[in-house]
Amino acid sequence: LAEVNSVIAGGYLEGEKDIRPFQPMTRLEFARIMDKIVKQYIDADGEYTAVSGNVLVRAQNVKLTGVKGANVYTGDGVKGTLELTGCDFNDVIIRGGTAVVNSGSYGRIRAIGAQTSVELKVSTSQIMKVDEKGNVGKVYGKPGKGIVKQPPVKIEIN
Repeated sequence: LAEVNSVIAGGYLEGEKDIRPFQPMTRLEFARIMDKIVKQYIDADGEYTAVSGNVLVRAQNVKLTGVKGANVYTGDGVKGTLELTGCDFNDVIIRGGTAVVNSGSYGRIRAIGAQTSVELKVSTSQIMKVDEKGNVGKVYGKPGKGIVKQPPVKIEIN
């Protein structure tokens, strides 16, 4: 119920009179929500150093370097690699392809597509940051759907 309230409070269902949680979403409803969520689409392979807002990667091989944004997603049809170096995102959601995380700050990283994976290139000399509540960013895969490889890290609490 909290998720539904967030969608309503965020204005994602603007103009809708009924919420049908047990029925499939229409293409129009999905398009309206995506239009409000995604602010930038990356459709060409290459390296990017500036993006704005939530980003949907639809290209096959993309490198984001030093980028700060809200969230980054890969589309279902992506079969290549998204490489993140020195970025700062709240969420990284991999629905297609592979994400290689070299460095940066991420609130949560999820591999949720059927053929997805996330590899964290974190050495024991690097530090994962812990917020004021003692929470460490989460990295996980949906059971049976994604693979997440996480080497050991040193955790420092300030």
